[in-house]
Amino acid sequence: MAGKLESVKLLHLGWCKALSTGKEGKMGGWVSENHFALVRLSRWYYVDVFTLVEDAPYEPPNKLIVRWTAKECREWLKFHQVPVGTAKLVAELRGKVQTAMSAPGGPPPIIGPKGGPASNVEDVVICLSSLISFCMGPDVYHTSYSTIADRLVKLFLSSVDTLDAGLRSPTEKPVWLSKYNFPCLLNLPHMMALFGMPRNLWEGGKQGEGILRDVKPLISGLHGRWAQAAHIHYAASQSLKKVTASYDTYVSNITSSALQCIINNHELEDEDVSEDFDLTTDADDGYRLGDYRRYRSWARCNSSFLANSPMSCMLLSDNNIYCVMVGGLYFNLEAETKVSMDVCCGLPYFNWKLSIAPTKPPTNSTVLDYCLFLPRHFGVHQEGLSPYREYAVITKSWKELKKDFTFGYSMGMCEVDLLNSVHK
Repeated sequence: MAGKLESVKLLHLGWCKALSTGKEGKMGGWVSENHFALVRLSRWYYVDVFTLVEDAPYEPPNKLIVRWTAKECREWLKFHQVPVGTAKLVAELRGKVQTAMSAPGGPPPIIGPKGGPASNVEDVVICLSSLISFCMGPDVYHTSYSTIADRLVKLFLSSVDTLDAGLRSPTEKPVWLSKYNFPCLLNLPHMMALFGMPRNLWEGGKQGEGILRDVKPLISGLHGRWAQAAHIHYAASQSLKKVTASYDTYVSNITSSALQCIINNHELEDEDVSEDFDLTTDADDGYRLGDYRRYRSWARCNSSFLANSPMSCMLLSDNNIYCVMVGGLYFNLEAETKVSMDVCCGLPYFNWKLSIAPTKPPTNSTVLDYCLFLPRHFGVHQEGLSPYREYAVITKSWKELKKDFTFGYSMGMCEVDLLNSVHK
């Protein structure tokens, strides 16, 4: 998983604000936008969960108990589920081991490590992804959506309970009951019927918690007229950003004709990545975010593609997917076949290649959606001269390229695709 989130972050997409995790998987500084990005990427991020090596079965020390170390005694007691209690000295621990071994019915049976099959993790990831994409995808409520929400919520809670059952002790309460957020999901179908789709009620981004990242640096202390001063400073900073953005656009228009001949020959050298994107909103790290990335050259784009890196593309109304270059050049991404090569963690993968010649879309083409290509073999250098690479496709509108080579919402583990049938 190393480097996956960072590789998407470098694309600086405003609709998929991925952040890397800290040590031990900590998510300090994350807000809902970052968690949404992880949900979008989760089935790709955890695609290799089945490659994890299972814990080796426990084998007791092959020597007399009087020679066991304190660590070996604790391990034996742990795997036989014998309470250690207050015993700390090695003599006390050996005594507990001997007592358990000399019990009338023999020592307690060995209990394997907590957990379960990797498929339990996969089920949770698939169910969560389908639930969130359903909540954040459609923007208009349909009468059947409450039934779909009820089904997706119960599938998610069931998968969480199955995973948690292998981790909790017999005396512990299930996590979906002890954590109040889980049972509250059962209210979702009724709330949707009352207030419509959750995406229209979301308070993340600049209209909610996301604004704190801009405001906090402007507050030096909570004293006096700090609120008024914060408003004034924020308004001034926003005005300055708009002025500089206008200047950037002016300079870009002046230089575009001079750069055109170089771009057409694909010889432009790499520059600051902050200039590689369609500029829409301001990011927190000084770069600007957009719906898609504009690559500097075909060579740079093709290098990323062949290196199995995530790719930013757009879907046009001619039903073709394109990578966009600076200067308005379009290069088509072509699927070898419309049959998925593999389905991993519920996400279909297809074989693609990047065209070597620019394609001119129809003059009346419009953008249907913005896409993110996710490589099946992330960062793996593939031998040979094949121009094809295996990628899955997700979109800004929370859809994905499904097994039948059509874009639609993920229904996870539902056997009947009710949601997409409503949109057909």
